[in-house]
Amino acid sequence: YGAVDTYTDVRPQMGDPLHSEPALVQYGGTIDSPDLVAYVATNDGYLHAVDVNYGTELWSFIPQELLPNLKIAMEDNGGDKLYGLDGNVVAWINDANKDGDVKDVGDHVYLYVTMRRGGRNIYALDVTNRTSPRLMWTIKGGAGDYAELGQTWSTINVDKIKDGADEKTVLIFGGGYDTGQDSATVTSEDSVGRTVYIADAKTGQRLWTAGKDATTPTVAMEYSVPARVVPLDISGDGYIDRLYAADMGGQIIRFDINNNNGQALKNSITGGVIADLADASTDVASRTEANARRFYYAPDVALVNAVDGPYHGIVISSGFRAHPLDTEIHDRIYMIKDRKTSLTSTYTRLTEADLYNATSNTAGGDAANDAAREVELADIQNKEGWYIYLDDEDNPGGWLGEKGLAEPLIIDGVAVVTTYTPNIAPPTDVCAPTLGLGKVFFLDILDATPAFPSNLDVRSDRYIELARGGIPPT
Repeated sequence: YGAVDTYTDVRPQMGDPLHSEPALVQYGGTIDSPDLVAYVATNDGYLHAVDVNYGTELWSFIPQELLPNLKIAMEDNGGDKLYGLDGNVVAWINDANKDGDVKDVGDHVYLYVTMRRGGRNIYALDVTNRTSPRLMWTIKGGAGDYAELGQTWSTINVDKIKDGADEKTVLIFGGGYDTGQDSATVTSEDSVGRTVYIADAKTGQRLWTAGKDATTPTVAMEYSVPARVVPLDISGDGYIDRLYAADMGGQIIRFDINNNNGQALKNSITGGVIADLADASTDVASRTEANARRFYYAPDVALVNAVDGPYHGIVISSGFRAHPLDTEIHDRIYMIKDRKTSLTSTYTRLTEADLYNATSNTAGGDAANDAAREVELADIQNKEGWYIYLDDEDNPGGWLGEKGLAEPLIIDGVAVVTTYTPNIAPPTDVCAPTLGLGKVFFLDILDATPAFPSNLDVRSDRYIELARGGIPPT
């Protein structure tokens, strides 16, 4: 009902939802008048429940671990940025009879709230009764089965798998962020977050983990995983049977889940690194800052049926999210061909040498280069994917710090990727040059050619520049 300070004045402001995406839950109503509640997490430490129809707060919840933040927020001494509930809010809405409301027996609404910069915990709340919330459980990073869990940056997926013969609704998330990455100048091994978790969605019990805190690790993992883990149901049976995870070492890791072997989950998952796109496999002394590419955000994945056969096209961009103004790292946009499109336990580590450098965009050039275009298209087909240098088209041989700071999106064979270049003014926002330049790339997933050029007469256009500055979202 609003925080009250020591002077008994009701504070009319709410904290900032800086990195947190809210969850919008429809409890019933009609198409014309839906009954909606927005659950919004903020950095003063609160989860707010807001009636969307009236704009009123129903209640707010603050974890006990964040109570000390209230004194800091009240005194406002101009210190470091205050972080509380900084992660995304995810809802599991179970409408058992699918009648459009969650008021029947068996229906429920559960919320999962992560902390991102605010801490290492995950909170689960039962908000089936919107005016009577209940804290179900708390996962505490750094303790017990979650000793490896770092800052909880990874957005939670709510999905179904089989654990033996049992069908289970589970939470799938990365091991989180190691803040040591904030000051790392080269590709550096981490001390926490080096895993992927699967947990029971009702109890929070750990069911499986891939890396350092597993008794028998599925994969030898050395780098934290702050990005969302991408789940796929490649067999179409309703159960997740593949996961893709990207880490701070510039790697992509694939996990395969056998839901039909009747065995416990720990005996049903295999995994391996399928792409090393930074310096993870290089001797530490040989690692360079320019190649310290990190994946803070998940890839998008699409099934592609191409001339060179079917594959899962994995599109991802690298970028130092902790330091958006960095100009030393040479970041990229990648498309990786994972040719293992069915359940398998075979993993091949690809590097940039296995990919085609499509930065010059010969395949998307003007009509005078038809011959060169055909050569490049053939070369791309013979490679295991492609990549493009960020900055290179506008500043050949130089690096201005352009980077990917959001998840890409694949729509109908087109990869939509946003990037950010610091300290460059947007084309129509010259009064605010320090906000930096945002771009949106539209790339044909097959060959990185322009898929939606800003100028239809120039086939080399692969992106548009945004009119307003700042970091563009997904």
